Order: sequence, then C-alpha cells, then structure tokens
Amino acid sequence: MSQRLKQKTKGITGRQHISDGNNGSCGRCYEERPDKTPWGLSTAIDLYGCPKESLTDPNASRLLEGFFPALCKKINMQQHGPPVIDKFGEEALHGWSGMQFIETSSVTVHLDDKRGEAYVDIFSCKEFDDKKAVEFCRKYWGGQYGSYLTAERGNGRPIKVHSSGSFGYAANIESKLGEQIAV
Repeated sequence: MSQRLKQKTKGITGRQHISDGNNGSCGRCYEERPDKTPWGLSTAIDLYGCPKESLTDPNASRLLEGFFPALCKKINMQQHGPPVIDKFGEEALHGWSGMQFIETSSVTVHLDDKRGEAYVDIFSCKEFDDKKAVEFCRKYWGGQYGSYLTAERGNGRPIKVHSSGSFGYAANIESKLGEQIAV
C-alpha cells in the first residue's frame, strides 16, 4: 500500500483514515477498520437570537451562498458541486434552507426568520474540528445563544455522543441548573 493511502489524519478519534486522494475516504474504509471506529462525525448546531434581517429576503439567500464556501474552508472540507438554496414551506414553517454536498458527506442549514433561529447540521466521514465549526456558525449567523451536539456515527456501533455544549444565555441557564442540582 502506498504512503499516500496510509496517510494518517490527526483528529478527534485518532484513528488511521485510508484516503484515495480524491475525497478523504474509500470503499475499503470499513474493512480497514476492524476496531469499528466511527464512520463519521455529525454535528447539530442550534443558534438563537440571530438578527432576523439576516434571515429574510434578500439577505438570507446571499448569506447562504457565502456560508457554505466559508464554512468548508474553515473546517477543511471540499465542496462537491454548487449548493442547493431555496425558500419553501407553509405558514410558520416557511423559510430559507440550504444544502451543500461536501466530498465526504453534507452540510445543511435551515433558517427561521420569524424567531431569529438558524439550524446547521454537518456530517462528514472526514474528521473536522466541531468547536471551530460551532464558533464559525455562531459568528456568521449572529447567534446570541445556543447549543451543539457532536455524535460519532456508523460502522455498526450505537450512536455515541462525542461532545456537546452551549454558549451565551443557554450556557448561563445550564450552569445555574447545575448549581441548583448540586445544592
């Protein structure tokens, strides 16, 4: 096996990842991981208190178009084709959404301009820094508070929480609840 195929990626699980040089994974990955390390990471980010004007026409579509390349650059992912961006839904569930394939899975975003909320989901079989992703999304969408959860998924294992946290007002509530429980 060539050195290129044995490329070791430093990351969250510390696993050795087999790369075909094209997209960070290959069909042999499952066979090459007898310890059944996770197939990938899935990060869900909930942002609240976002400026509503950035989540509505015409700003939302423009911001979504800029979001995907900027996030991909920040977490070292490669876009695969153009993003799909659309405004759809009914009544209170009407809003902008976007999806970007990345060469190792996808990124989706759903914006709620009525309540000033943004929801971002990142799934990739290539490791990424979930904390960097959360901080970037918080700043990009202007979230005043929120939370995130990153899970390890795949390879016949139960979904396992890798990390989670909250920031802003949500972190204060979480801290106060922890203090009350400890008393």
